[in-house]
Amino acid sequence: MKIETVLFDLDETLIEEEASNDASALAACAIAHRCHQVDVRAMLTALRARCRELWRAGPAVQYCSDIGISR
Repeated sequence: MKIETVLFDLDETLIEEEASNDASALAACAIAHRCHQVDVRAMLTALRARCRELWRAGPAVQYCSDIGISR
């Protein structure tokens, strides 16, 4: 099959990624809870905070902000 078109969805207007991110994070938290009695809400809160921290410290954050594809 010949590829005729490539779409880039840089701002989640075509494919919403946050729902799948949340689902995978919740699944990981559920495993931690089952195996180690970790508090799911506390782990999810810590996970989100650390992800934001790592993103903001990364090399791409300013560029993405400049072109309007990042919050």
